[in-house]
Amino acid sequence: MAECIARGTVTDDDLLAAADGEAGPTVLAHLAQCTRCANVALAYAQAQQRLTRAVFRLDCPSSLALAEYVQGVLLATQRQTVAAHLVDCVHCTADVAALRQAQRQEARAAPERGLRRLIATLLPAPVGLAAGLRGRADDGLRVYTAGNLTIALDLLWDQAHQHGEISGLLTTSDGAPLPADIPVELHQADSTTMQSVVVDATATFLFTHLVAGQYQLDLTIDDQLITITEINVNTDNLS
Repeated sequence: MAECIARGTVTDDDLLAAADGEAGPTVLAHLAQCTRCANVALAYAQAQQRLTRAVFRLDCPSSLALAEYVQGVLLATQRQTVAAHLVDCVHCTADVAALRQAQRQEARAAPERGLRRLIATLLPAPVGLAAGLRGRADDGLRVYTAGNLTIALDLLWDQAHQHGEISGLLTTSDGAPLPADIPVELHQADSTTMQSVVVDATATFLFTHLVAGQYQLDLTIDDQLITITEINVNTDNLS
C-alpha cells in the first residue's frame, strides 16, 4: 500500500470518523488527495457495514414471535417481553403494523367469506360472573349476549401507567362446548389500530396496553362474526 502523502496529518481516529461520515473538513481534504488514507477509511467503513449486518436486530424477536404476538397466541410473559421491546424498536413496530394491516384486510373480507354478522346485546351484569375473570366484581364488568353465547368483558384502567386492559370470558347458555382457538379482534373506533388474540383453553382472552378510546370487538365462531360495539376504555368509567 502506498505511503501517506503527509504523515501525522490524520490519525486512525480521524479515519474511523471518516468511515462514520463524521470527519471534519481538514480530514476530508486530506482524503481527497491521499490514496492510502482514503483506502484505509474505506476499509474501516466496509468492516463496520459487515459488523452492522451481523448484529442488526440481534436482540429483536423472531418473525415468528412477532406474528404470534399479533395473533395473540404468545404466553403472557412472552407477550409482555415483546410489548416492552416494541416501545423502543422502530423496526419491529413497523413489522407489527404490517402484520396488523394484513389482519385488517382479512377482517374486511369476512362478509365475502360468507360469515353472518351478529351484534351482541348488552345485559345487566349477573352477580359473581366477574369471578371467572379476575376473582372480583367491579364497575368495569360488561356482559353481552349473542345467540346462545354470553361474553363477559372486564374493563380495567391502570392510572399509574395510563393504559387499559380488556379481559373476556365466554360461556354458552346450553352448556355446549366452545370451538377451539376462537379468534378475537379488537379495533379502535377512531383509527386503524387492531389487536388479535385467540380464546384460550379456559374460554378467556386478554388485551393489554390499550390507549384510552372507544373500541369494537369481533369474535369469529363457525360461520358467525359476533360484534360488540362502543366499548369505552378510559379513566371516566373504569376504576
